[in-house]
Amino acid sequence: MGLTRKLSSVATAGAIDFRSDKERTASAAASTARSAKKQTRLLEKQNKLIADGAGTPVAAAAVAAPPTLASQIADLGALRDQGILTDSEFEAAKTRLISG
Repeated sequence: MGLTRKLSSVATAGAIDFRSDKERTASAAASTARSAKKQTRLLEKQNKLIADGAGTPVAAAAVAAPPTLASQIADLGALRDQGILTDSEFEAAKTRLISG
């Protein structure tokens, strides 16, 4: 029976699935098990990285120093140069930054 199904599947170029429901279920279960194992391995790696302190630099980078006044004015100047801010908007924003 297996040879007949195989030949029929080859003859139809795989367009028709001649597998039984039991075979389809077993294939789906195996695929799910492989996915679960892969996910478990990834979670174990992630937990190991967290335990080793790999997450610390990210937290430190998130608490960066606030931008300086000069860098903020430079950013505003770049926006003005790009045409996003008009000269009057640039001057008003610069005055707000300088006055605190």
